[in-house]
Amino acid sequence: MSVDIKLNLIKPSKDLVNCSLGYHIFSPVKEDRSSIPMLRLLTLMDTDFNSLLNNQNYYDSTIKKLILNKKLTSCEKNLVKLTNKVIKAKIDYTIDKKFSDIYFNKYKIEVLPKLTKILESLFLDLSIELYVYFTDDPFKGGSGGSATDIGFYLSLSKVFLESNNHQYSIIFRIFTHELLHSVNDNSKEYLSIKQKLNKKDIHLFSEILTSTIENICMYELGYSDCKYLNYRYNLDPACCRVEDRLREVYDSWEKVRGKNKDKFIVYLEKNIKKVF
Repeated sequence: MSVDIKLNLIKPSKDLVNCSLGYHIFSPVKEDRSSIPMLRLLTLMDTDFNSLLNNQNYYDSTIKKLILNKKLTSCEKNLVKLTNKVIKAKIDYTIDKKFSDIYFNKYKIEVLPKLTKILESLFLDLSIELYVYFTDDPFKGGSGGSATDIGFYLSLSKVFLESNNHQYSIIFRIFTHELLHSVNDNSKEYLSIKQKLNKKDIHLFSEILTSTIENICMYELGYSDCKYLNYRYNLDPACCRVEDRLREVYDSWEKVRGKNKDKFIVYLEKNIKKVF
């Protein structure tokens, strides 16, 4: 059993940057009800926002094709056109250079081999090639990112980079979180679990599982002195209870002994009713 992950750093086009930010902004809208009033206001101010919200399902396929330089459908072309009208991110390729020289290469050489060893105990065989790119974050001091099954991006502002310069644990935590989203999306067991959940729980499950594994990995990699450092939804007690139950399932799996011990993702699939 093995996990093999290859990372390729690419220089994003304007279309890819804007669509990535659009996907990050618009895709959680139906799950994050607190954002709906503001987005309704935006749709009244600009009809392009209304069109984007009604066509957000095309973002995943559009971003993948932009990464791989594949031909877009007419619907995907229209989504790119609308996104470029609404989102006007500034592309600063010095961000790429900084990450390539300082963070990406260090992560790829020093962290990824250790991370894959940890993931081998959690997942069944995986062999994936992921494309990674970076953008400037539009919010001063902000950071974020989003992932698909073929790659992910990080958006970090210059202010964030300067204030966290060479603080690898902070940058690597964000990097690991998005990488794990891509790993999950390549796991048959993870996709099988999603099919068993209520639609309203899928986004929550995705983020909480990724956050839980992120915490564990950062702890085992030595970048955190606490096994469960952060809650994904620390302001929502109900979500934290779900995360607590997922942590309990992980802790119970960790105590299992024997040569026939399941991988964690298999154990989780068998015990998902203890979480939801």
